[in-house]
Amino acid sequence: MNPNRRTTSVLGAAATACLALLALTSCSAPAPTKAEACDTLTSTIASVNKQQSTAMSQAATDPAKAAATLKKIPAKLHASADDVKGSPLESRASAAATAADAFIPGLISTLEGSPKADSITLQKTGTAVAAALSTITKECAAS
Repeated sequence: MNPNRRTTSVLGAAATACLALLALTSCSAPAPTKAEACDTLTSTIASVNKQQSTAMSQAATDPAKAAATLKKIPAKLHASADDVKGSPLESRASAAATAADAFIPGLISTLEGSPKADSITLQKTGTAVAAALSTITKECAAS
């Protein structure tokens, strides 16, 4: 192999690697500001509250439909937490999503009349969700 061609090939590979690394590091979106995170999270909280209200209305007539509506809540909160990664509210959003992960299955069990439903755990996990969402709301209102 021609030594000049080998050098060109090595330099070309190095340049390609550098460009790929540059694309990975500089093309990512900047972290949202606190105000942007608040907009995202308050919108999500309003949507989740509406979903929960809808599910409670559905519970008496169609528990399966209520359960399906409730099951979407943690995913919505996790998506919102992902949307605010890097912001000052990232940890609070993640905490709310994690709290919902613990709360929603218990709420569904209770709505379905499961004998395994645990009212004490439901109360604790529900309080944790409410506290997490309230903390976000208060912090955003203070901004």
